[in-house]
Amino acid sequence: MNFLIADDEPLEREVVSMIIRQHNPMGTQLFEARNGEEAVQIASREQMDIVFMDIKMPILDGLMAAEQIRAVQPDCRIIFLTAYDETFLLGKQAVQESDVLLKPAHPGEIEKTLEKYIPKSHPPRKEHSIRPTSNADILKLMAYIEENLQQDLGLELLSELVHLHPRYVSRLFKNETGFTITEFITIRRLKKAKHLLVHECETIASISESCGFADSSYFTRVFKKHEGMTPTQFQHRAALAKRSRATFGNFVM
Repeated sequence: MNFLIADDEPLEREVVSMIIRQHNPMGTQLFEARNGEEAVQIASREQMDIVFMDIKMPILDGLMAAEQIRAVQPDCRIIFLTAYDETFLLGKQAVQESDVLLKPAHPGEIEKTLEKYIPKSHPPRKEHSIRPTSNADILKLMAYIEENLQQDLGLELLSELVHLHPRYVSRLFKNETGFTITEFITIRRLKKAKHLLVHECETIASISESCGFADSSYFTRVFKKHEGMTPTQFQHRAALAKRSRATFGNFVM
């Protein structure tokens, strides 16, 4: 399949390209355009199956570009990417006939949209839904983990807290929560990391350390595996979202 990602933000193009490759790694050919005019030029030379089209771009906006591409490739699917301050465009027919994702689009939203047109090529990620429990020992362990994410949380240490054998604790924790202790710790560390990436101006190394990861390289590998992007990409996308919200706030005032 041929994909075209048209966006004037290099980071947005990079993230969407990465998600497409993860979703459909075999037989995928990707093209990128920095504005609507480039998108039209590429589509005039190459047959496109799916186009991710930013609406607000220089030279030629996404709506006009989509109209011109559809004129020569009527079977091409257009997926619009739009910022918060562009939602007034959602009433236009060109947009109503397409899928629309608000920027910055989460990897899960992009994957869900792609599933309408191409088969899923990898198993779904395990949902981070912790099973409710009333077991006092497990609740004590979960609270301790939450308060000490930056520490080395070994099974021996955790077992001593509830005065139980490590193997029994490991089995009990999985039965009660649906996750192993290691999985639970990773989930909570990643949640804390995402909060820091969005709300704090800290380096990746600093965030990695404060969340209890062995080093920043390992942190990056784990984060990318679970979130579909690196911590740096996540941080940049969060900054873009803040700017979009700020722009929208000024627009409506």
